[in-house]
Amino acid sequence: MESIPCSYTTLPPLSNSLEWTQAFISLNSKLNLKDIAYDGHLIPMLDVSLTLFDQASFNKPKSLIPSSVIDTPFVHLLFLQCEDNEYYKSTLKPKIREWLQTISSHKRQEWVIVLMSSSSQNKTNNIFKIKSGVIDKIRMDFNYDKRDRCVQISRIGVNGIEDPNCWNPLLDKLKEAIVAGFDLNINSRFADVERSESQRNLPGWNFCTFFILKESLALSYIGLNLFQEAQLVYEQLEQLFHQSLDNNTVINQFIDSGGKEIHDGSGDLLSTTKKPYRQMILSNSISVFDFRLYLFACQCNIAGEHLGNVELVAQRSINFINMFSRSLQPKLADLRPYFVQYWKFVASLTTIYQCDRWFTEEHKVNDVNRAHQYSLRKAELYDIAIDQLQDLSIRFGILPNKYPFAQDKYIKVHVDEIPQTTHKQLRQALSSRREFDKLFIHLCSSAARYYRQVAKFKKAWSLDLLVAGLNMERGHYESSLRFFELLNASEARSMWYSTRMYALLGQLLSHAHLDRVRDERWADAALDLVQIASTLDATERGMSAAMVDQMGGGDVGSSATWGGFEWLLRELKIFAQHAHKSFDIPLSPSLRVSFSSVRPDVVFSDDDDGSSIDARIDSNLPCSLVADAVVFTFHSLRHRHGIEYRCDSVRLEPGHNAVKAFCSTPAHDIFFLGAVNVLASGISFLEHIPVSEGRRRCCLNIPFDARALAVKLERPDNVVVGSGALHLKMKAGRKKMDAATVRLTSPQLVFGYVDSELVDDTDNCSLERNPESVILRNLDTQTWCTVAIPYHVFQDTDVATVNVQVDYTSDARPHQLVKTLAYDLVNPLKLHVSHTQMSDITILSADVAASAGYNVRVKDVRLVSTQHSHHSHSHSADPFILAAGEKASYGFTIKSDECSDLGLLAEYSTIENGGLCPGYAEISVDFAIEVYNMSYEIVQHELNAHQLKHHAQWVSKFITAHHTWSHSSGYEFKQVDENALDDALKTFAFTEGEKLALRGVIVGAIERLPSHPIESRHWDNCTLPIKLPIAEIVASGSINFKQHTLRLGEAALVSILLSTSGAADGEVLHYELDTPLDEWLISGKARGEYKVVTDKPFIFTITLLPIKMGAITPPRLKVFSRAGRTVSTFIENELQRIVVFSKTRSEHTFSIEMPRRELLDWAREREKNNKLLSYHAGMTFQGH
Repeated sequence: MESIPCSYTTLPPLSNSLEWTQAFISLNSKLNLKDIAYDGHLIPMLDVSLTLFDQASFNKPKSLIPSSVIDTPFVHLLFLQCEDNEYYKSTLKPKIREWLQTISSHKRQEWVIVLMSSSSQNKTNNIFKIKSGVIDKIRMDFNYDKRDRCVQISRIGVNGIEDPNCWNPLLDKLKEAIVAGFDLNINSRFADVERSESQRNLPGWNFCTFFILKESLALSYIGLNLFQEAQLVYEQLEQLFHQSLDNNTVINQFIDSGGKEIHDGSGDLLSTTKKPYRQMILSNSISVFDFRLYLFACQCNIAGEHLGNVELVAQRSINFINMFSRSLQPKLADLRPYFVQYWKFVASLTTIYQCDRWFTEEHKVNDVNRAHQYSLRKAELYDIAIDQLQDLSIRFGILPNKYPFAQDKYIKVHVDEIPQTTHKQLRQALSSRREFDKLFIHLCSSAARYYRQVAKFKKAWSLDLLVAGLNMERGHYESSLRFFELLNASEARSMWYSTRMYALLGQLLSHAHLDRVRDERWADAALDLVQIASTLDATERGMSAAMVDQMGGGDVGSSATWGGFEWLLRELKIFAQHAHKSFDIPLSPSLRVSFSSVRPDVVFSDDDDGSSIDARIDSNLPCSLVADAVVFTFHSLRHRHGIEYRCDSVRLEPGHNAVKAFCSTPAHDIFFLGAVNVLASGISFLEHIPVSEGRRRCCLNIPFDARALAVKLERPDNVVVGSGALHLKMKAGRKKMDAATVRLTSPQLVFGYVDSELVDDTDNCSLERNPESVILRNLDTQTWCTVAIPYHVFQDTDVATVNVQVDYTSDARPHQLVKTLAYDLVNPLKLHVSHTQMSDITILSADVAASAGYNVRVKDVRLVSTQHSHHSHSHSADPFILAAGEKASYGFTIKSDECSDLGLLAEYSTIENGGLCPGYAEISVDFAIEVYNMSYEIVQHELNAHQLKHHAQWVSKFITAHHTWSHSSGYEFKQVDENALDDALKTFAFTEGEKLALRGVIVGAIERLPSHPIESRHWDNCTLPIKLPIAEIVASGSINFKQHTLRLGEAALVSILLSTSGAADGEVLHYELDTPLDEWLISGKARGEYKVVTDKPFIFTITLLPIKMGAITPPRLKVFSRAGRTVSTFIENELQRIVVFSKTRSEHTFSIEMPRRELLDWAREREKNNKLLSYHAGMTFQGH
């Protein structure tokens, strides 16, 4: 930082004293002035330097080269010491006048007279004297204007120590003098500049002279620390230069365009002293090249060194290097070879070095954002240097002219040429490969590091790729392999095809050169290379082929020779087989699958179960691919299972490939495309397709195949309640079924395969069982067999979802059928049994009810016994119908000794399945043809009337497949499946009128079809096993009321009679009466015991008091044995009702045999709450 020079003069006797020496030292330590205000600007700090006044130098003529106004002192100080007025008047005053005359001989000078006091006492002694002090005399004599230019300094305080603030008055005067003097001088310089600029259009006006004159303003501002003002001056000069250059008015004032000296291409870009620029400008001996460099360096020095805006300097340097180098292109013929490359390389590096000196660590720590911006600019400057170094190294034969360094066919290589640059490091790099590699790696690593600091990872990736390529070019395969593996695994890798291909191919070739064992990283790189090659168009493939030839064309050994993409795929397959791994890669963009339409045709096979579809595979691979299989996976629209269409052993050539895929799974549903998988020996090109997209791409409507394998679940004809079993019915398809493994899974059921059994007597068909499945063998073509499979319910539900999977072989060809079926767990009939045991017989009550949703025809209900031939039948003569929810009751009497192993058997059939036309359950071909022919004749004429005759064929097929006959209560109805009809009409683009016409034709045709005789199916059986508990003792009794109507609160004497059978004479039994608390109050022995006497009943009496109005039942009587024997109690009249009325008289007196504590408490409580009787006045009782 510059300082403002000020001259000083010392008058004797002060100049010869020790006190002045001490004062001068003290004053110099205080000359860093702070907070100076000038023209609206605040100067934080300004240094001042004191120089001894030299009259000879002062009177010396000024230089012709305009310079800063502060180069020579314009503020002058006079120091003196005097305490005697007479001495001042006689000696010092003339000397002061002489000094002032010398100073005033020059214009725009400022001065200050400083009186140094020897002690502080003088100030105290003269405090009351008027104008008697020396300082007052000086002010009176030399203050010519209103400004006070005189100051008195009392350095030593009363305690004999220098006052630290003693110089403040002088410093304040010094600030005023500097500001006033600078203002006078700078205004004078401004006047000179304006006068010169006004003469621009006059002949003889010189831009260089004007530039030096106006630059002095900037230098003056720099001296006063007004850097923003100085920057503005340089910007005005730059703008004026470009305007004059565009007008072609100043070009002849420069000697030439410049750049022809050998040092011009290797100088510091931001240096202002590498040449005597000001002398060259003033003498008009400067070139345009040097002038522009000087002007730019001046601006950058102010911004970087003084203002500290280093990131701005770096950004402007980048713009200047790029822009100025472009302006040199038209003059390349006048420049030295490769001058522009030399200059850009050196300029970018010297800018980095200079900015690093300005951008200190303090800046980096205190302002993170600025450090971020500066790191980005440094990386870009390094990038410029790297580009120039690459270009020069290729021209001098240091680097090959190929990717990734460069690929310009117009570059001429001069291996023996000597670099014409004075930059030592660059000259060594272009003369030695070793020095070049060191410099190139250093620059790339530095740029990559700074790019990573600012999160420019792709830029850093590209620079690391250059380092990897250099290592591979130099044969350092360990380093190149490490670099390429890191680059290919990085998430910041470039998406540009040539860069990615080079990195992947570099990894493969480096791996091969080292003769290492192939691993998963090698396989990943190979797969990525194949995928990227699949994305290229014809032009890009040609360019990539050239690059591949450059990298892999050399013979570097059998393991490293590049054999092309087909060779690479073959090697990948070998690696996958040896490593026992499978590599899944996306199908796109390598392969693309399409179909002839969104709903392609499905073709059934004539000699085997299954269907086939046609597809097209477009291969974008750079070579042919031998695929083991192409698998299309389709998902059901209604169920979770799917099917696969497969094409084995396919060779896919680049371009279009037609394939025919076959599905060996019989299916009947609507399926949409879910996945495509191309398998090639450990390599899987896989595409999972979302549901919405799969429906748009391909949707298969597979019709029902009557000749294929069929599976269904049915309820057994004979159902035993409590033991679950279902019938699995399966029919072989077009060929004999050698073996079929059947697995049933359900979230609601658990199946017991081990207890399964074959129901039908099918020739040669056998059944094998294991805990996981059942296996059927040797099932002939179009032959049904039935297997009963037990199950138990795991989760309560009415309808179970059963997934059926059948893996079977026909003629050694594997097939699979996956089907989801619903199995109804609710029996059409519900059976319930209750019984009452008497002395020698048991009365059994049975309820037979139709389940919800079922209308049932009941033929017979009876009891069956497994040990006796005796059957007890109901009294129903003819079959009758139970609607859903209705119930029928039956009563049976059996002897008590015949109550073991009974069952309630009901014969029934559901009305919905009560009758079928012959052969409809298993549609025969003859019957289907007959119905189709009749339907076609009927609908052809009707459709012709609506101009829809071309739809007669599918309408006839629909009628044949969907019309039914239903038999209900002896009547026959012809019905149409409305849901199936709606679905069929939606498949075509019919108008609403056409839909109504077709619906009418179909319904009318079904009604006109001839009727068929109805043959009832056989009756189903439902058996409820009955386990009746037989008591050892039977107690029969009766509860006898004298009257069956009572009034509320009226006591009733009741006699109870018990007869016992099965008990030994004298055996003790116990009885107990039980009644709800809100119906009866019991007086007497409500519980007790009695001894059994043969042929003599036990009789006891009790008194009952009704406390509830209405029809109520008598108390319940229970007899039991404490000896552990079972007792059955039968009360003959336990269902009788006693009617209780309210009491109407005002008073009622009753008697009870024995008062009970409970009765008294109850009566008092009722009386207290006035709830005993409606008009009760009092209560009396009699008894013991």
